[in-house]
Formats: sequence, C-alpha cells, structure tokens
Amino acid sequence: MVKYILDPKKKKELAFAFLIDQMIDKQDFSVLLTGDNSLLESLFVEMLSLKLVKIENNFYKVDTKGQEFIDVFFKKYSEFLKFYDIFCAVDLTAGEFAFTKFYDFASDEEWKVYLNQERFEDVRVAVCEFKKIDPIEIVYLSFLNEGRIDTSKNWQFDLISDLMWDEILSICNTAIPLEDLLVNDAIQDIIQQGSQIMMDLLKEENSRKLEELKNNVSNEEYNEEVTYVTEEVEYYDPYLYDPYYVSPCWLLLFLI
Repeated sequence: MVKYILDPKKKKELAFAFLIDQMIDKQDFSVLLTGDNSLLESLFVEMLSLKLVKIENNFYKVDTKGQEFIDVFFKKYSEFLKFYDIFCAVDLTAGEFAFTKFYDFASDEEWKVYLNQERFEDVRVAVCEFKKIDPIEIVYLSFLNEGRIDTSKNWQFDLISDLMWDEILSICNTAIPLEDLLVNDAIQDIIQQGSQIMMDLLKEENSRKLEELKNNVSNEEYNEEVTYVTEEVEYYDPYLYDPYYVSPCWLLLFLI
C-alpha cells in the first residue's frame, strides 16, 4: 500500500536546501548556469523569486531569507544525526541497538560492517510516524549523511529527476510501519531506549571533545566549550523524558 507521496512543494524545499548548502560552502553558481548546472535553472529562478537567493556580480548568492531557511534545515540535520539516526539499526528480537557499540570500532569501515548486519531493522519511519513528523525528510537526510547525492558527477540530474525521490518514497512505503510496533507499547520502549542511547553518546562525544581541547586552547575558550556542550545536552533533555517530544524545528513543514 502506498502511504507516502511527495508533495511538489516539499520536493522543491528539499532541493533548495541542497543547493543553498552547496552555495555556502562548496560551489559558486554563475547566472549563466553552463554545463550540467543548466538543469538547475528553474530551481534558481524560483529561489530568486522567493528571495532565497540574490544576484551579485553575475553570481547567485544566498540571501537573508535563504540563510534563515538553511539554518532551520541544518538544525534538523543535526537532530537527525544525534537522535533519529540511532533508530536505523535495531534488533527487535534482542532489543539491541547497533549504536550502543558506536565507539567500539577502530574505523568507519568496521562500524559500517557491523551496522549492516541482517538482524538489525530500520525503524526510523515508525518513530517518525509516532512523533507525527514527515519520514520523507528523515530518509532524505539519511541520503545526505550517506553521500547518496554524489556531487562529483551528474548530481544536478539526480536532484531534478524522479529517480532519487522515487527511491526515498519506496523506502518510506516499505519500511516497518508504526502499526507493527504498537503492540505492548513496543514503540514507546524503543524510543525511550533510543533516547537514552542518544544521551549517552552525546555525553561521551562531548567528554572526548573536551579532553582533546583541555591542553590545546586557552582557559577562556575551554570554558566557552564547556558551556556549549552543557547547553547542547540540556537541549536534548526533553527527548529523554518524553517519547512524544518533537523539537519545534520539525513543525516547520514548508518554509517557502
């Protein structure tokens, strides 16, 4: 059964976010849009009309509204990495999360091998359904995290064609649905376990970061970092104590 379809407006929003990210850190786009970039013309024209971008010296530049737009997107991406991605690999029989062993591997390759064991199920879509946020956004963010949009070749076609978006929809429509995890409040137990794992990982990450900085920066810089990591942990506290909690950034459906 097809449960999810991609609203054209949502597709544009996600494509705009990718392009603005490219503009900020990675690539300049001339208004001429030659070569493969010519495929992006309609997107840039619409971003210009929405004041997400502006033209300076014959190049597209991120405008104030575009920066605000991408700031929200980056906040979602950060939350995806810290919280939602934890649910990508759960052994539902043993009640085990792959991420409990995140720091046990010497290389990313070893971690990926462990993560891809057949016993692990991806329950991110079910978690999204429980929290009433759009799973399409989560799957799209996982594509970005995994480098599925390869900017070294023909990425412009991937962005405007239906192939990648159809794959995202297929993942959403074939994933374990929330209904399968409602028995005996299994989904709440899963979310509460995942929330605790998130907090444990966050504290471990911050501990390692502070230890590394201790002898390499000034006391003032170190204290500023301590304040930052403390505030970051506090930011995620509601996830730990309430399985229904959703950060306000996920409630912004369409920003354009």
